[in-house]
Amino acid sequence: LLDYQTIPNPIDPQFRRPQCAKRFEFNDIVHGPVIAPRTLRGDRCPLTGNPATWIWLHPGDAIDCRFSGRGLAIVTCVGPDSGQIKIIELKQQLDDHFTIIDLADKWCYYWRTTIIRLWTGPYGDHHIRIEPCPSLPPSSRYKKPVTDPRFLQDQPPGLGKAPKLWLMWLCIYN
Repeated sequence: LLDYQTIPNPIDPQFRRPQCAKRFEFNDIVHGPVIAPRTLRGDRCPLTGNPATWIWLHPGDAIDCRFSGRGLAIVTCVGPDSGQIKIIELKQQLDDHFTIIDLADKWCYYWRTTIIRLWTGPYGDHHIRIEPCPSLPPSSRYKKPVTDPRFLQDQPPGLGKAPKLWLMWLCIYN
């Protein structure tokens, strides 16, 4: 089963409560081949304002989220390196349901932090896998060309590697 959607509408404020946030850790990732650096240090956490590190997932990587609740969202950064992500609801049956979410919109010629709702359903225990897809949207989709020299010159290393998914927090709605 496949659903396809673009960046979801602004999410339920319930995802923004501090008690629902869980920090992603590097060991949460199911690694694919190492094709570029996996972290960006020296940024500020959008939830706490403290110094923080983004975790990058590249195609071939995945992250498994096991939680009890009714919804799942991520704190992410969308920009010129954003592509599509696959959200897989892992069940006991063989027909796992998945959705493709396109993280790129016309404003992705620059980076911005956002909270994106990935999954909602009935309350209970769930197992969701998040995987970046290998394709990038055409640059013609952007309102104007990407001009950020950090992205164009890949400085710091890995910033210009696309596509990738930026992760910092997992938000669970109970």
